[in-house]
Formats: sequence, structure tokens, C-alpha cells
Amino acid sequence: MITSSAVGPIEGTAWHPGRSGNTVSWDGSAVVKRHASGPAAAIRELAVLARVADLPVPRLLPGTRADSLRLRYVPGVPATAAIEAGHGSHVLRAMGEAIRAVQRVDAMRFGAATRTGVVTHGDFAAYNVIVSEDGTEVRAIVDWEAAHVGDSLVDVAWCEYQHQRLFPRHGYAIPQLFAGFGTSPPRTALDAALHARLNELAHGVPAPSAIAPVQRFRVIAFADPREAAAFVAALSRAALAPFRSGPADVPAEVWVAPGAGDSRQVLMNETAAAVATAVFGVPPAEVIDPAPIDARLAFLAGHVPALGVSDALAIL
Repeated sequence: MITSSAVGPIEGTAWHPGRSGNTVSWDGSAVVKRHASGPAAAIRELAVLARVADLPVPRLLPGTRADSLRLRYVPGVPATAAIEAGHGSHVLRAMGEAIRAVQRVDAMRFGAATRTGVVTHGDFAAYNVIVSEDGTEVRAIVDWEAAHVGDSLVDVAWCEYQHQRLFPRHGYAIPQLFAGFGTSPPRTALDAALHARLNELAHGVPAPSAIAPVQRFRVIAFADPREAAAFVAALSRAALAPFRSGPADVPAEVWVAPGAGDSRQVLMNETAAAVATAVFGVPPAEVIDPAPIDARLAFLAGHVPALGVSDALAIL
């Protein structure tokens, strides 16, 4: 159960993982999510969350690793609980509006060659949405590891299907889903989108145009951890904007990893590296792909705020 606490869930656990098998817990300062299918799913979800900071999604926190995401707690209740409490119409209208907001995200942020297709959550249903207690506001959409660029009807068709399956007594609320979505698609089109997704899941086939993580990093080594912390803190202040202008909007992303002895490696994605070059005159550095498994996320524009030196040193 999710409480309404602004600090964290009283019970010591957070968002239930449903039937995915993911482990989701509260460590006193963050919601910690470990994916049942391993680091690849975690990196894929991180790649998505990095690029949808303008949506109601959990914010990633410093210390996230490839095998576990650290997420800021979002107060509210599961949409499932709000529906069962009698707020089904409010919830479905808010969820329909949220699907439309997801689709407004530029697919080219994820490396799509063209703007054909829309950003799709891939498992959009009440069990992956946190809402206000009265169901009128979507506070967070969680579990993005199945996100892909695809059919504009997949999420709304899947949401309708799961609502009918899980809440048969609340079927009266379904028209509000389409009211929030902004249109009532033909039944044949909804069924086709649903059956295509069910077929993909049944055969273990990833959705077409699945969003793959972008893992190219520029690396700078620092012999002194304090120098590394000072650089990370300064870079985080200089790269605060969530997205750069241009067709491939990617937020600045900075990781840190241990090096030989006391040395530390600072890993910058291309956006962060461009900021470092422009602001600090840092020359282009060695490229690695992927990041080391023991790397920790230090900064992500739109999610993690600018760091002080002491904050960066604690992560290092």
C-alpha cells in the first residue's frame, strides 16, 4: 500500500511490482527498484526516464546503479486503490490524458530516425500509475522498461483491456478513458493494437522499435577523488537544463566509477561532454561503451539537482 506521506512509505515498502517479479523497497531515503530480468532492463528503464523528465515520472536519485534504480518517493495511492474506492471515472479520465501526454514526447529523443510512431509505455495500466487520493491527478507513471516507439493505440487499448480484466464491476468508467485520450478509436483498430501487443508478449518478442539505452560515454580520470568531486559538482551546475535544443534531445548524464588505487573516473554522455568542453575547455576524452557495472549515477538533468562538492564526494 502506498501512503500519503511526503517523506516515504511508512510500511517500509513502496510501489508494488505487480506480477513482474521486480523487487521494490524503501531504504529510508529512496525507492529502490531491482529488475527481475537483470541490469539490461534497469539500464533500459533509466534510458527512458532520463528522456521523459517533463512527464509525471519518478525522479532518479544519485547513487543509481546499473543493477538498481534509486527513485524519489512519490506520495499518492495506486490507481488500482483509487478505482476500488469508487473513483474509477476520475482515474480513467486522468489516465487517458496521461497517455496523450506520453505521446507528445518527441520520439527522436530515443534515436528514432523519423517521427513515425509515438512513444509508448508498453504496460500502461492502473497498476503502473500513482494518483491523488480522489483519482483526478496522475502523480507518477512507473515501470518503463517495456517502453517503445510504436502504435498510437497500444497504450489506450492495453489500458482498456486491463481495466476490463481487473475491474469488471467498474466497466462503466471506460468512456472516460477515451474522453481523456481525446478520441474514441474504432473497435477494430483497438483490437488490432491489443492483439499485436499480446502476440509480442506471448512469443517473448520485444516490441518493434524498442527503446535501447544510449551508452556512449566520454571518460576523464582523476587521481584525487576531491578533484573528481569538484569537477562533477561544477559540471552539474553548468548542465542543469533538462534537454538541449535540437532533434535528438538528450539530457546531460554523469556517472562516477572507481579507478586504479584512489583514482576516480567521471563518465559523461555526449551532452554532458559538450557542456564540459564549452564551459571548462575540457578536451574530448576517451570513449567507452557501456559504463562499468560498478558506476554510480551522479547527475541527470531534469532528475538529479545540481550537486555540491560534498554531495559528489559522498557518491564517489
